[in-house]
Amino acid sequence: MTYGEICDQMESYNRLYQQQLKQRIFEAQLQSIFIKQEILPLLVEKLPDDYHKIQVWDIYPDLFKEEKKTFEQEQEADEFEHFKEKRRRFAEQHNRKRVKNNDS
Repeated sequence: MTYGEICDQMESYNRLYQQQLKQRIFEAQLQSIFIKQEILPLLVEKLPDDYHKIQVWDIYPDLFKEEKKTFEQEQEADEFEHFKEKRRRFAEQHNRKRVKNNDS
């Protein structure tokens, strides 16, 4: 190998090492963000109004398209079930009041 080839290989190795180091630092930072957002609700009495839990698809949107879609569908179904339960309780309460007023 010539001196130039050796220098090129060393530069290539250093670039690759720096990329890997940046990736590990980025992953560690993401991990700390995810840990913080799981611990924060346990430490404070009230979360800020603008609190938004970061999901992996917020960071890697192309990789987790299907997971995001599935999550949103499940969330909509849960919200609809909650709405139905709330309406059912309201109807029961209304019916009880109506029966009570008719008995009087």
